[in-house]
Amino acid sequence: MRRVALVSIALGALAAPAAAHLSLSQPPSRYGGQQLKPGPCGRDGGGRTQNVTTYAPGETIEVVFDEYVDHPGYFRISFDRDGDDDFVDPACLAGCDTRNPTMEMYSNDAVLLDGIADRNGGQYRVMVTLPDVECDNCTLQVIQVMFDKPPQTSPGNDLYYQCADLVLRGDGPPPPPVDAGPGPGPVVDAGRPPPRWTRAALAARGRRAAGPRGGSGAPPAPTPDARPRRLGATRPRPRPRSSTRGGRRPSAPSRSTRATAAPRRPTRPPRAAPG
Repeated sequence: MRRVALVSIALGALAAPAAAHLSLSQPPSRYGGQQLKPGPCGRDGGGRTQNVTTYAPGETIEVVFDEYVDHPGYFRISFDRDGDDDFVDPACLAGCDTRNPTMEMYSNDAVLLDGIADRNGGQYRVMVTLPDVECDNCTLQVIQVMFDKPPQTSPGNDLYYQCADLVLRGDGPPPPPVDAGPGPGPVVDAGRPPPRWTRAALAARGRRAAGPRGGSGAPPAPTPDARPRRLGATRPRPRPRSSTRGGRRPSAPSRSTRATAAPRRPTRPPRAAPG
């Protein structure tokens, strides 16, 4: 499907002295950053090289390029599944003799991303999704459209070209692993549960610690994993028998009883001394 759009991009800074201006680094450029003319890939009569990068069909990749000499304009990324003959230069639609032209966007179906704005030089990192096809002779193209060299003609002096040789295969490199966060903690051995001692087991343990019969072994020392010995319940002390019938103790006299009790026997008067 043909996609056509019109865009007018404002004029940026003035041009720098002529030099190599665009260098594709990821995926690696076919010829390097010093060969930028003519199209479609920067070398007249050039062809595919051994500098090939393999991706999976439909993979989203990061395209990295450097504009190390700034020009006002924009960038375009295209893809050809067989060679490089599907690449088309953008056409100028209006203001072609000025430094503020109107250019055609998405000239044909080979264009993946168009109108990447210039930001006064430096490194660019652009995410691009490749077509979901398998190919052994496919090419990725990055071009720079400059506005400071009117008139805008094709072919002309307004474009720089870079290409990368690709292979798209279903068994391409796997995607990077996804961090699922920390997994379950290490398995800790909780050890054996403490033994459940009975009276017989405790008695046998004491006999073993005391040694053979007749010996004078010391009682076993308590261990941290052994449960404490359970002592038998003590019998309640018997109550003293009551001297009264019915087994009841005589109750203590109350205050009123003590008040009405018989008085004490008077003491005898002292004997008179003999005369």
